[in-house]
Amino acid sequence: MQVEMLTLYASPDRTIQVGQRAVFPPEEAKELIDGGFARAVDEHATRTRPAVPAANRARRGGKAESESAG
Repeated sequence: MQVEMLTLYASPDRTIQVGQRAVFPPEEAKELIDGGFARAVDEHATRTRPAVPAANRARRGGKAESESAG
């Protein structure tokens, strides 16, 4: 069953960051979902990145264009 992690998942076998999707056996996935650590996702859905407003694109480097000029 595919889930999207709501918290960091770390085991000796793998680490899954918040927001990443992973496939677990149904019983383990249910435990993660019931515990609030993950949410079920539609395995056929495609994942899209949230849009970044144009005003924020310049800030990716830590400073807005107006702050770095001059």
